[in-house]
Amino acid sequence: MEPDGRTIRAPVGEVADRLPPEDPQHLVVLAGGSLLAWHGLRESTRDVDSLRPLDLELARAADAVGAALWPLAGFGSPQQAAEQFWNAYPHAADDPDLGDFIAGIAEAAGPEGGPQGLQQQGPAR
Repeated sequence: MEPDGRTIRAPVGEVADRLPPEDPQHLVVLAGGSLLAWHGLRESTRDVDSLRPLDLELARAADAVGAALWPLAGFGSPQQAAEQFWNAYPHAADDPDLGDFIAGIAEAAGPEGGPQGLQQQGPAR
């Protein structure tokens, strides 16, 4: 399932809810297809882009929401997710840690969230 505006807004709202209200304001800039889907100008998008790096606090909140969303992604394993990334973006720079990074997200989802019995698997490329 490719995300539409509603399915993009919900996790962004969840990230915002995880940030303490007393801390500085965080700015998330969406671009490309995700921005068009956000505004209903495009039916869906394949990914969500950010134009600026996320600071540590925002990145942690986004990681937690990403882990919670792992079961909805439909991947059978972190390896499968990495392989689909490489298939979708064949010109992307090699990332030897991608498989382990994705495995960390799945592991953080826990037994109720991620696929059962996931083991960290090496990179797809």
